[in-house]
Amino acid sequence: MVRIFTGIVAAAFLSACATTSLTPQERVLGPWSCAVDMGGLAGTARLTYRPDGTTSGPVSFKGETDGVDMDITGDVTSTWEFLADGRFRETITGFIIKTAAFDGEVMSPALIAAMIQPMIAETLEGQESVADITFGDGTMTLSSDGAEPTRCSR
Repeated sequence: MVRIFTGIVAAAFLSACATTSLTPQERVLGPWSCAVDMGGLAGTARLTYRPDGTTSGPVSFKGETDGVDMDITGDVTSTWEFLADGRFRETITGFIIKTAAFDGEVMSPALIAAMIQPMIAETLEGQESVADITFGDGTMTLSSDGAEPTRCSR
């Protein structure tokens, strides 16, 4: 009788622990902390991927580009989808700058709105990336030709 009871308990425990295999579309969903290197700028982001194919979250970039030290924070929005070949496409739909400093000089909100925001928007909005995506235990890596991989974790 004890063996039967133990067997039933073990079977119930194992069936509760069994997981079904998630599709890539399901695995990408939710919040991720990501790191990327963009031409000398180290970027970090806290992105949330939603079932409706949208992404949003705060981002920051620091580093030197074209001889200028930059420190920018803001919020990004994008759309995402998996292509027929399994690759992952993401398109930036918006980038709102919250703070910006160049060579240590902090820009005023008025200057950000008048000059920097339009320049960044023109450069980033509509930019599309197509990458191979791999998932590990609590990790996601986006790799595309000619770019440093974006590494994300839960």
